[in-house]
Amino acid sequence: MNSQIIVALRITRSRIGMTVFANEKIEFARCLNLPCVSVKHSATSLRSLVNWTTEYFKDPTIVVEETEGRADPLVAELRSMAKERGLPIIAVATENLLRAYSFPPLTSRTHLRKVASTIFPGLAFMNKGEVLDAAALALHVQTERLLARTN
Repeated sequence: MNSQIIVALRITRSRIGMTVFANEKIEFARCLNLPCVSVKHSATSLRSLVNWTTEYFKDPTIVVEETEGRADPLVAELRSMAKERGLPIIAVATENLLRAYSFPPLTSRTHLRKVASTIFPGLAFMNKGEVLDAAALALHVQTERLLARTN
């Protein structure tokens, strides 16, 4: 079976949470604090993180949570980088994540993080919510892929 690498990113105005899944397990997790100087500086940090990640983890699928507001330019930068490199990129709406992890659907990101911390207790110790968000995002996409293969 070929290695399926998923690089999931949760981008906010001040941080990037990243989780890398290889097949069915987490290989890497990190939270990067972004410089608050300007969007350009934050985009440079994002570019460096993605460059390192795509060098170390070959041919990943990039997964990002859809955002609104100040993180939008960074998500646009990520989309541009993925296109330049010919990497697939998947955007998942927050509402879809909240629906995926509970019935009835979860009502907030705080609830999603509580669920993610029970699934990934080691990541919860990092005390970085964006990393838990990225892990929940990666697991959601990985699960959808695995279920699609069995159908």
